[in-house]
Amino acid sequence: MAKTKVWRGSQHKPMSPKTLRNLHGLLSSILNEAVQAEPPLRARNPCARTRLPRADDDGIDDDEIGEDICFCTPEEVAGIRSCFDLESDKDVVDDLYGTGGRWGEITAVARRHVDHDNPAKPRLKIVRAWKRHPDKGWYLGKTKSRAGRRSVRIDAELWARWAARGVRRLGPHDLIHHNGRGERLPYSTFYDRWEAAVRRAHELGLLPEHKHPTIHDLRHSHAAALISKGHSLTYVQRRLGHESIKTTSDLYGHLLPEADDEAMATVSEMLRRAGPQAALEKPLKGPAARFRRLRSGRWGVGPFDVMAQDAAGARCWRRSARPATGGSS
Repeated sequence: MAKTKVWRGSQHKPMSPKTLRNLHGLLSSILNEAVQAEPPLRARNPCARTRLPRADDDGIDDDEIGEDICFCTPEEVAGIRSCFDLESDKDVVDDLYGTGGRWGEITAVARRHVDHDNPAKPRLKIVRAWKRHPDKGWYLGKTKSRAGRRSVRIDAELWARWAARGVRRLGPHDLIHHNGRGERLPYSTFYDRWEAAVRRAHELGLLPEHKHPTIHDLRHSHAAALISKGHSLTYVQRRLGHESIKTTSDLYGHLLPEADDEAMATVSEMLRRAGPQAALEKPLKGPAARFRRLRSGRWGVGPFDVMAQDAAGARCWRRSARPATGGSS
């Protein structure tokens, strides 16, 4: 099954580790029922001995930890956008990158979900997403999680673009992004054009050759842009609709601008306290102090004196704040 390929747009690609785990879990649960039946239909569940592929072999979908994420700068996103031929495709890129929403969420947005009562601070209500039923096909359902139902602020310029393309004239239930007939915009349709735009961006030098972003990477790049400007992980979590702050932290915590500086300050402090100079300045107590007093030939050095260096760099004894206790030989 690990070698089974599935269609993604017009490309035939190996099944992702996440899909394999989902199918494996379904099969395992069915076989468990067979083992536990009375009388048992099977002696054992062979799935229990199956070795699943590692999650980081080929990357996994959506916001699962371990995904091979490609963060793009605003300039790189603009470069990819410029390589689309259709203005409607450019609008999709703007909306995915400008809101940080998932594909299924943004393509499910209708006119009634846009709140522009305050033109300077328009908001977008993300309350549903496209789902697929194995028998009934595509339908509009709930978001990925309860936290996914959210209201996010959108840029005034983004709203101005929507207004310019006639969003105000749509009916309240009309989709903003559709297939040209008011119906769901298929992912596969846009995926092919996305891949072509990425290739063109590579050819024109608008995107580094080592970067191969997916459509979902627009969401990750949105989060990276916010974090790079100092916005908190909590804000990013709520904006992206993550159920847990742990997901946000695991995905984007390393992007915090102050993280490296604070980490290096901690490491420097650790090294300073554990380094050779710290050993020289350690207070002398007990037998060690007595031994060094004898070696120095100066009984006047007390147990709280420390070894230091003079201006010439030679070792010498330095009196600490607590006076040494003198003695006679």
